[in-house]
Amino acid sequence: MWNVIVATVFASFVAIGFVKFFGATIVTRAMAVAISIAFMMWTGSIHPPGGAACVIAMDMVKWQELGFLYAVYPTVLGSAFICASGAMCSKVKKRWPFTTEDVKRKLFLKRPTGKELIETLKGCGSGGIFAYGIMNTLWYSFGIIAGMYAITSGGATSLALIKPKLLPALAAVWAGSQATKLFRISSSIALAPVCDKILDRVNRRLNEKAAGRFSKSQTLFWTCVATVLLGCIFIATCTLAFLAKANLFIT
Repeated sequence: MWNVIVATVFASFVAIGFVKFFGATIVTRAMAVAISIAFMMWTGSIHPPGGAACVIAMDMVKWQELGFLYAVYPTVLGSAFICASGAMCSKVKKRWPFTTEDVKRKLFLKRPTGKELIETLKGCGSGGIFAYGIMNTLWYSFGIIAGMYAITSGGATSLALIKPKLLPALAAVWAGSQATKLFRISSSIALAPVCDKILDRVNRRLNEKAAGRFSKSQTLFWTCVATVLLGCIFIATCTLAFLAKANLFIT
């Protein structure tokens, strides 16, 4: 933290000082960087991005216009963000130890296939099914609403002109669903624990009112039905709003 804050702030002040009093030339640029590096070596705060902060201030007019505020933003705020990110990563690594090799192996060397993701989703149980239902409802609601907006805002003046455009729009939604399928499955796997807790809570509430008549599978079924119905209502509402805005109900 000492290196990050001290080096970048001092380098920023030096660069802006040279620009204000001597102008931005090749000589002042070299002197500003040299003084910044010398200060870092003297104070034991070697931080290469500090030299970069100095060079940027000497070369970019927009940052020069900030004057000495450049040392506050982006220098101090950026340095604080770097320190906070480093502290957070350090705590995460202490709690869940990992190495760069582990990251490479997970992200690059062995990427799960579609079949592996589907099997993982199946293993998530009721929470995975509910999460996948939510992701599909969100996707198709967004896709259909976006398609209807594109159709109604494209200059259509009657419902007859909209009909030929419906099939291509629905085809685009279906193609997009195939392209985003792995993303939706991955997101569902990540959300499965949360959705499982939601199902447990809903099931508990229903059984309190119905004297234990609801099983978790029944709760899952009716919760998915309710989710789909909400999506359909949202799609219908937005579609009617788009049609009304385009004055297509007026004959």
